[in-house]
Formats: sequence, C-alpha cells, structure tokens
Amino acid sequence: APALEDKPAAPELKWRINRAAKIGMMGSMAATLAALGVGKRVHAGFGTLFVAFMLVHMTVQRKRLFQ
Repeated sequence: APALEDKPAAPELKWRINRAAKIGMMGSMAATLAALGVGKRVHAGFGTLFVAFMLVHMTVQRKRLFQ
C-alpha cells in the first residue's frame, strides 16, 4: 500500500480538468446555439467560451493529439 501513496495525483487532476472542459464545451455549445435567436454579441460570447474550453481540452490531450 505505501507504493500507492507515492504516486503523483497529476493523472487524477488532468482527468478532472478534462471532464470539466468537456462538460463546459457541451454546455457552451448548447448556449451558443440557443443564443442565435438572442443576438450576435451573446452568440459570440458563448462561442468564445466554447473555444476556451476546447483549448483546455486540447492542452490536456496534446500528447494524444500530436502523436
């Protein structure tokens, strides 16, 4: 059991960050589509939020993306 305690928590943290980013991507994409009827600025704001979440996701997955 002591060997398990020596492992870094980085994979768990990356998994949590990536999960939050994926949920954020789905939510902001839905909001972006819903905002089409509201106005251009609201739509652009949610689109920017989607891109930010996507960049976080791609940063976490960069090793897999660029193999």
